Amino acid sequence: MTQDKIEPIRLVIADDHDVVRKGLHAFIDLASDIDLVASGSNGAEAVSAVRQHAPDVLLLDLFMPDQDAETTIRQAKSVSPRTHIVILTSHEGSEHLSNVIRAGALSYILKDTAPEALLDVVRSARKGEAMITPRIAKSLLDQPKPIRDDGLTEREIEVLKAIASGLSNKQIAEDLGITERTDKSHVSNILAKL
Repeated sequence: MTQDKIEPIRLVIADDHDVVRKGLHAFIDLASDIDLVASGSNGAEAVSAVRQHAPDVLLLDLFMPDQDAETTIRQAKSVSPRTHIVILTSHEGSEHLSNVIRAGALSYILKDTAPEALLDVVRSARKGEAMITPRIAKSLLDQPKPIRDDGLTEREIEVLKAIASGLSNKQIAEDLGITERTDKSHVSNILAKL
């Protein structure tokens, strides 16, 4: 019996800092299941690369010199609706989170994420699974407006607290007695509601 070969994840990265792009390129090259098909240094180049390559995932810096992330996201989604967009930022505040999620981003992670964890985010994004980093989850919980006002269920609040404490999806699922798939569904719902 032959096993079907899984196609590599087609990835585009966009960041205005050359050193970040080169660093991402260097460790992505080590992942046999991810194919970096293009990179860009601004929003327009990101959209052009998405138009040309229709990647599975676009890893996009939050702040670009030519246009805001929401504009880039909307343009990228209009030329390739199937492309999942992951925001990669050094900005810890959660105030931009709802804007980029509303524009069409799937996930929002910090640049200090460990390389292996970043690769896992890209792999999850290909499957349409949303991710946020623990510090972003903590900043959402620390907002002055009660989180309940955003319509989160008790379970979603539990999941958000678990993410903020640094637990992995697998650990959260085990602790809450749910499947990893259910946990990931909760994360997607949290992001959609927030």
